[in-house]
This record gives sequence, structure tokens and C-alpha cells, in this order.
Amino acid sequence: MKLVDLPDSSRMTALMELTQTLRNCQSPYEALLMYIRYLRYTNPGRAHVVLSTAGLLPGQYKVWRFLSDDGVENIEPCNPWENLNLPIYAGGNIARIIQNPTPHLVHDLDWSGDPHFAETFAPYRSLIAVPLFNPGLPLNWSIVLAREADYFTPTHLEESVMRATLIGSLLGSLHVTRELASANALIEADLTRMARIQRALLPDPIPDIPGLHLAASYETFGQVGGDLYDFIAPHKDTDPWCIFIGDASGHGPSAAVVAAMVQATLHDLAHHSAGPADLLQMLNHRLCQKRIEGSFVTAFLAFYNASTRQLRYASAGHPAPLLTSIAGQQTKFLSEGTGLPLGISDRSPFDETKIDLSPGQTLVLYTDGISEARAPDGSMFGSEGIERSLHNCGNNAAGVIDQLGKSLAAHQLGRRPNDDQTAVAIRVENQK
Repeated sequence: MKLVDLPDSSRMTALMELTQTLRNCQSPYEALLMYIRYLRYTNPGRAHVVLSTAGLLPGQYKVWRFLSDDGVENIEPCNPWENLNLPIYAGGNIARIIQNPTPHLVHDLDWSGDPHFAETFAPYRSLIAVPLFNPGLPLNWSIVLAREADYFTPTHLEESVMRATLIGSLLGSLHVTRELASANALIEADLTRMARIQRALLPDPIPDIPGLHLAASYETFGQVGGDLYDFIAPHKDTDPWCIFIGDASGHGPSAAVVAAMVQATLHDLAHHSAGPADLLQMLNHRLCQKRIEGSFVTAFLAFYNASTRQLRYASAGHPAPLLTSIAGQQTKFLSEGTGLPLGISDRSPFDETKIDLSPGQTLVLYTDGISEARAPDGSMFGSEGIERSLHNCGNNAAGVIDQLGKSLAAHQLGRRPNDDQTAVAIRVENQK
């Protein structure tokens, strides 16, 4: 193999420099200015015209740029992606040339009868006109003019078409990239606002329920999520408190919207139900009536009577809460009374169970983002991980949540969770 030494070529050097420069451009306008500078270098002593037909009627055009062959700019530069407030022309040689959107090579030009450029373009007797083959660009034609009547050749035209095709593709890509960046920024801002609103819907501060000490943690997979928890106060002291945790299927904004629907419905119906099973039935009926695009919601719902420490509860496909003894050594999962998740079938039955809580016991509610959290080797945290984390975790609910979070973090070892993670700890105090 023998590499052939190429003669020094200023045009090749300019093309390589243009390629490198365009690669670093941050905006289509910046790339366009670089391309025009390249044209001036490779076509010295020639005039350049750039046209726009975007949004105009057939035969109409705007002259965005006119650089005469003496290097004088005759039109004030502007960013065509931001402002193209220029005069609209129609008729004449240019209108005839651009009526057919294909490359043109023209000799023996006569501008004497042109309605707009009879004097301006009179010295130029030949041209090549190349459309920029990208419908998304605000500029559509690149024209190079010469004083000689037959200066340009088919080779000139072929080179111009190749350059125009490349620059048109690049400008289009830069414009799309810029538009995507702008759209992503708007989406990001909306998600940030949505996240603030979603967190504002959570109980803050957590209410004081007589005889209980409460704490909670709430971490979403993305900026917004489908987990929720809530505590609804009774109308009268003798009425029970409503305690709720839920998890809408999926992630992101769609799950957040469903979760917000559930929370609003919960507050609307909580004081009109006979118990947790009845309330789940009403929630399920409302969700089944709505078009939630195949989504569903798992939920655990309990009514707590502060005067008797009795907890009545029902579940809709939600992970069973964990009840521990005073020392945290004995545990029990409240797995009774589990029905289908909400929103699947309007005929799904829900059963409720009751239990009397004792001083020192802790009830931990959680979503499956915690129990199904994975370590780097793929192993799940599981219900066993939740049980282990509750051993010797202190004598208050905040200590339970803190220990659970530390155990979960140690299990995941920096691995990003693949779901929302929510936990609520309820510690029964010694005094009623």
C-alpha cells in the first residue's frame, strides 16, 4: 500500500477547517455564519445571495443576504430563526429560477427587465442556484453570481449541491437539537412544579393522633411518582382516624395524576363510609368509572379508634404491613383481608379485619418499591430486610424510619431504585 502525497490545497484546508468548526457550533445561526464565511473564501470575487420562501406564497421570496463581489454586505444580518422581518418580493428572474426547487445553472443573464434588481444585479451575467433540502429551515436557496456570462460549469454546480446538502442537514440537526433542548427545559420545569405540588399534598406536618407517634419517608423514582400516604382526621373525637398508603402503577406524571385522583376521592368519601372495606369499595368504584388507561392502585386502608386502640383495616393488593412487638423481636404481617388492586374490577370484594394494638408495638406501612429494592447482585430487600431493619431501632417512629432507610441504602449500595419508595411508621405510645 502506498499513500499518495496530495498537493497543497487551500480549498481542502478550508473545507477541513469548516468541518471542525461546524462540529463545535452551538446553534444553527452560528453554523450558518461559518458556512457563509467558507463560501466567501472558496468563491472570491463572486456575489452571494441567500433567499427564504418559508411561509410565503409560490413565487414570493425574501432576500436574507446579499454580499456583492467586492465583499460589501448590502443587508443587515439577522438571525433567521428568530426574526425574518424582511420585504417580500415576487416576479423577476429570481422568482422564475426558484419556481422549480431543483439546482440551476444559468448563463447569459439579463436583468434589464427585472422589477426589483435591474440595477443591483445588472453586472452579474451567470449564476448557480441551489435549494437547501431541508423543509424545516427558514432559508431555502443559496445563489452564487459571477460577472462572466458563462463562468459557472456543471462541476461548480455539483460542488455547490454537495455543500448545500451537507450544510442543510447540519443546520436542520442543530435546529432540532435546539428545539428539543428547549422542549426538555419546559418539561423539566413542569415536572419540577408538579413535584412541588405533589409533595404539598402530603400531610405536612404529620398530624398528632392520640396515642400514636408517626413518621414517614417518601422518595420518588423520578421527579414525581405514584406513591401516596395520608391521615384523615375524624369529624368528632369518637370517630376513627383514617390511615392510608397507596401505590399507583407505573412511574412519573401518569402515576402521579392517578395518585392525586385517589387522594382527592379519599378525602371526599372518607367520612361517608362504614369502614375501611366499604371505603375501598367506593374508591374502587370511582376509579373503575374513570379512564385511567389501564392503571391500577394498590392500597392499605385502616380506621384507628384512639380511645380503644382498635385498628380496622382492609387491603387492595398492597404489601402486608409489618407489626412488631415492643423490642422489635416478634413480628407479624397483616396479610388478612387482601383484595384486588383498585381500578381493575368494579365487582372486586374487600374484606376487613380488626386488631387491638398494644403500647410499644410498631406498625410499618410501605410500598413495594422498598420490599422489591435490589442490590447490585440482583437480590431483593424483601420483607425479611424490613424485619431485620426494625431490630433495635429505637423507641419512636422516627427511629424506625431512620433505621429502615439506612438498611435499605446498605442493601442497594448506591444502586438507583427502580420504583418509588414510601414508608410510614406508627408507634403505639404507652399512654392512651
